[in-house]
Amino acid sequence: MLRSKYKKNLYALLDEKEFNVTAFNKLHHSVELTPVKLPKVFRILEEYVTKNFTNEVNVVKATRTMGELSNNCREHLALMDERIVRVIRQCLGSSNLKIKQAGMQLLGYYVKACNETSIRANFDEIKNLPLDLTKSAVNNTNSSEQALRALKDCVLIFQMVSEIDQILGSKTVLRVIFDCLNKNETNEVAKDIV
Repeated sequence: MLRSKYKKNLYALLDEKEFNVTAFNKLHHSVELTPVKLPKVFRILEEYVTKNFTNEVNVVKATRTMGELSNNCREHLALMDERIVRVIRQCLGSSNLKIKQAGMQLLGYYVKACNETSIRANFDEIKNLPLDLTKSAVNNTNSSEQALRALKDCVLIFQMVSEIDQILGSKTVLRVIFDCLNKNETNEVAKDIV
């Protein structure tokens, strides 16, 4: 069976044991030539994350690929942003710390690539991110600091749209910061957000 170039490059990247820069560059080059293929690439990556959700190495590899592509193809973000946000939420809901961290890193990539149009289009999902991060910060001391940094990314996202009062007015963000201010390990990071 003949595969198109972007699929061949994508599957070659996913077959690697870990993220391979050379394989990624080939994939990036092929989708740059045909950006209309980005939705298909992100559909495959989202399905790959869902199918391999218990394999942290595969999830980390797929989320990093999504993040790198979103940054390198940000002018076409509207073609892929919905899937990125869904994968972020899926990863943040995991009980596996490495998968949670992969979701937080993907959120960091999204913050660098996103714009007001993307945020408004996905606002129903995005507005739940602070709650997802709250669970990470409060329930697990090991990921509290990283969850607080990701929460800072959420604040940056909400500042791009005028609904910041609606989001920050909810107890979620404030509760996380308050809880983390009371913990010695995360006190400085929480102060930085405030």
